[in-house]
Amino acid sequence: MILTRVLTGLTLIVAVYLVVFHSPRLIFFLLVLAAIFLSLREFYQLVIPEAAFLGKLVGMLLALGMATLIYLDQYSLAVNILALGIILLAAINMVGSGELVAALANTGLILLGTLYAGLLLTFLIVIRNSNQGQELVFLVFLLTWAQDVAAFFVGRAWGSRKLYPRLSPGKTWEGFLAGLLVSALVAVISWPFLVRELSLLVRLFLGLGVGLIGPLGDLFESMIKRSAGAKDSGRLLPGHGGLLDRLDSLLFSAPFAYLYLRVFLPLG
Repeated sequence: MILTRVLTGLTLIVAVYLVVFHSPRLIFFLLVLAAIFLSLREFYQLVIPEAAFLGKLVGMLLALGMATLIYLDQYSLAVNILALGIILLAAINMVGSGELVAALANTGLILLGTLYAGLLLTFLIVIRNSNQGQELVFLVFLLTWAQDVAAFFVGRAWGSRKLYPRLSPGKTWEGFLAGLLVSALVAVISWPFLVRELSLLVRLFLGLGVGLIGPLGDLFESMIKRSAGAKDSGRLLPGHGGLLDRLDSLLFSAPFAYLYLRVFLPLG
């Protein structure tokens, strides 16, 4: 199990490196679009498998449409599409659900999935499209991976104090602190290789921020899975579960990193 997890993780690291640094920007966008589709499908299967197909289709198209418009720098149009999508979802679920409670719940959960698995991932596109986007987006991946790997292995080896057992029994305070420190360390020692314009102090707080926000994303996805009575979001990645299981920390760390970095860099 551990070997499978490590091999899958290494394969993903190499794949992301090649896509970020040795592929056109369009390829990165298309892969993020595919990740949105697969993640949102997992989300719908977890929380609202019984919801009407048409409502989930609208939610999927809304997520993919917003990501495409953001890629094309059409931010105001993306907001307009979101507003129209909310109205359309409300209408579909009011007409298609026999119970008012179910209609309201389905509308809210479809929209949550659109924003969670869709909108949050588009921050990777925004970062990649910015000035020095290749180095910046890879740095976000690198810090998120560092936090996740350190928390996992230190937690397994020495963890004894549970971080939030009601949501995730396997996570420990020891693993959390290890992830926080390693993320900050990697942010600092990567200075000669990635985004040298960032000072060491700015990098340190970027690493600490990712080390804090990433686990929150992990716990939020655990809350989704526990509410659905599932251990994993899917079986797409050997040793890791579904795609959401692999992207949960990144879904929160990417928006944080973008909002933080734009204070210190002309992202464009």
